[in-house]
Amino acid sequence: MKRIVAILLLLTCTVCALGCKGPDGTAPTDNYKDAVASFCNFLVYDIKDIRGFAPDDFWAYMKAEEGFDIGSDEAAENVALYIEKMRESTVESYGEKVKITHKITEEKELNQPSIDAKLEFIEETYGIDRSRILEVKRVTVEFKIKGDKGEVSNTIDILPVNIDGKWYPCTTKGYFYVHPYAGAAMAY
Repeated sequence: MKRIVAILLLLTCTVCALGCKGPDGTAPTDNYKDAVASFCNFLVYDIKDIRGFAPDDFWAYMKAEEGFDIGSDEAAENVALYIEKMRESTVESYGEKVKITHKITEEKELNQPSIDAKLEFIEETYGIDRSRILEVKRVTVEFKIKGDKGEVSNTIDILPVNIDGKWYPCTTKGYFYVHPYAGAAMAY
């Protein structure tokens, strides 16, 4: 039960990060801008499946290290329940009609030592061989959530990472946003 709560907590931290509508509510994608937009769905819980927000290696890591099997019926039920409760919270905070906008305000080139550090972190943490990581970017995203009951705007830096030709959103530290430590890593 503690592991399920931890997973739900990680989603809470993740959801607080962004809010935009992606192409189909899932990731990964062939385009890093679409990956950023798709990930933004978390804030309004307009997502179909969290599996696409990290490669299969991550989910194998979560099963081995955290005992969280994303493919289990229990996990699916808990994630669906969590998403529904968060949708209710969003409606309570912003109203029924919520409009989300986002804009990539800056694309930053990473220097080679910074890229190497991210590659090393991802490789050591998740066991993903560096040769599979094709590209790493750093973008600043400004997002706004506006509803009948209120609005909020914020900016966040995201590290889109291309693994095997698909883009996944990571924290600037290198955690996939669906990782339990992603919320804490956002402070870096």
